[in-house]
Amino acid sequence: MEENRLIDAAFDGPASQEGASPSAEVSRQEDLMVAEMSKVELVEMLRGKDRDIKRMEEELSKLKDSYDDLMKEALRNKADFTNYVRRVERDREVERKRSAESAVGLLIPVLDNLERTLLSCTDRVDDPVIKGVQMVARQFLSALESLGLERVASEGAFDPSVHEAVDFEETGDPEMDGKVVAELQRGYLLGGKLIRPALVKVAKFKG
Repeated sequence: MEENRLIDAAFDGPASQEGASPSAEVSRQEDLMVAEMSKVELVEMLRGKDRDIKRMEEELSKLKDSYDDLMKEALRNKADFTNYVRRVERDREVERKRSAESAVGLLIPVLDNLERTLLSCTDRVDDPVIKGVQMVARQFLSALESLGLERVASEGAFDPSVHEAVDFEETGDPEMDGKVVAELQRGYLLGGKLIRPALVKVAKFKG
């Protein structure tokens, strides 16, 4: 309460005294007018400060929204870049496999010819030339296997996913029906994918 009286006194000035001169009364009235004007100016100043605070709060809110938008865009760009890198790596892997498949596909007939040569020379196994061909064939096959080449197994039951029946042989044994009895050309897988089916002869039961 005392503080309020002091503040009022600061604005209102000294109270009029009994018997004050006219000039003193005029001076007091002028002081009251100045104090009243100071109050108005203070109120306007405080209102101006409120407006400044609101404006700064609005600007801060806009900046926060802009920051949030930039962060979202940055996250989207990061996700897009990650997907791009994965796509490039996937495309490279697909191209690598396609190139390997194409190269191996061109080399398999060479291996076929080497093996045919050896099959036609079974009576000359001690011939140094034939031994050289055997060594080349083994090295050639080893090199292809290092690229992921695998031979298709051609024993047991006929498997249409890796075998191609090009001939049939009649059999009186029902248990042999549908089984591979001879491999006419080797089949190959590359990385688990069939690149050439094995050409086989299949037993066919005839009761």
